[in-house]
Amino acid sequence: MQKIKDFCKRHRLLWLTLLVALAAAAVAAWAGFDLGQRVDNQPVYEIVNDDYTRTVVIPATADAATQDDGTTGLYLPVPLKSGQRIYGVRLDLTTHNWAFRHGTLYAALLDADGNAVANGELDCITIKDNTFAAITFDAPYTAPGTADAEADYDLANPNMTLRLWYTPGDDWDVYHLLGLWTDADTSQQMTRRNANGTTDSIVGHPALQYVVNDSGSWSHVISRLLGVLTFAAVVAGFILLTHRAKLWQVVLVCGAVLGVAFAFLTPPLVGPDEYTHLAKCYRQSSTLLGQPVADDDDMLLVRSCDAPYFKNHTGDIGIYAYKEMLEHLGDAGCSGETTVSSDTYVTADPINNTLYLGQIAGITLARMMGLGFHGMLLLGRLCTWHWLRLRSILHPSGCAAFLPVWHCWPSPCSWRAAFRRTPPCWGISSALLHSA
Repeated sequence: MQKIKDFCKRHRLLWLTLLVALAAAAVAAWAGFDLGQRVDNQPVYEIVNDDYTRTVVIPATADAATQDDGTTGLYLPVPLKSGQRIYGVRLDLTTHNWAFRHGTLYAALLDADGNAVANGELDCITIKDNTFAAITFDAPYTAPGTADAEADYDLANPNMTLRLWYTPGDDWDVYHLLGLWTDADTSQQMTRRNANGTTDSIVGHPALQYVVNDSGSWSHVISRLLGVLTFAAVVAGFILLTHRAKLWQVVLVCGAVLGVAFAFLTPPLVGPDEYTHLAKCYRQSSTLLGQPVADDDDMLLVRSCDAPYFKNHTGDIGIYAYKEMLEHLGDAGCSGETTVSSDTYVTADPINNTLYLGQIAGITLARMMGLGFHGMLLLGRLCTWHWLRLRSILHPSGCAAFLPVWHCWPSPCSWRAAFRRTPPCWGISSALLHSA
């Protein structure tokens, strides 16, 4: 027992380090779990038809053993916008006053040739009487053509067909009908093909919404990245402190790790005025690459892959902004030519090339590599972060010389966006800079 006590006493810093590491890991794991519970699998709906006055029976297969006979179903002509991406459909269903239903409701989206381009299913036990329920497809479907967010749904000219059918939980469930709410518009015909081979023609449009976005499980990627980097910063900082490292060394190491975390985890253009600073650096990058800077109306010219994301206002926040960023972070093969006019004016304001050198270099390098918008923005942030850290280290007066450019720091690396503009956080941030 005494040997164990002596061993623990000699290695008390090791045990303390492990304890801190476990605490940091537990906090990161809990934060990731809590984030997932809040934002995962959150759909966004878009109304196609919100007029419904009656119900239509959804046909069931002949028995519980038959999942799909290939023909049974309610065939609903539905419109889809050009280039539109949908993740599923949301329908107003009825159990005809029954508390619940057994079995599975299936949906298949068919193209003009009758081929299934997307499939989904819903456990009928989750259906509530006279309530909308979402059927998520196995994979999202994108309609051919150029996307036009301003276009309206043309119910009079449907270009797709939605097939619905119901497989009962047992043979007795065949007699428990499942229904769909529709309107009574005589200009539109639905077809119901029953398991016994009969066919019915029914007028009307279904009460229908599209699932146009879904958060999925992207929070797992965010929480893991944040957890790993935060864990590394906490453990590294603790080890340095226990080994009597100077405070500026601790700030240097921890700041490097947390700076990378901020650069990754701040959504695009969310930093205060980041869109204006990005436009200025993009302009300088185009000049270095010998590309046209502006059109005849003095609007900034950008690459075609950058055009959808270049804005003249602060970017969006929330899980969908993260999802879009992470989905497109690896985009590559983008043309380096600036051919598309953006919504940003090219101003004659002078730019401090020394201050913006990091972001200009990162953007230029990303464009030479053919990276997409999100990869370009991230590389610009990372280069700025390390460039300003290098300036603070090499300057004769240390980080005190870095304070005059503090107000410009957030634009590329979004530090202030993460801290918010609150006095306590400003004090903490300034104290870290002074201590370095």
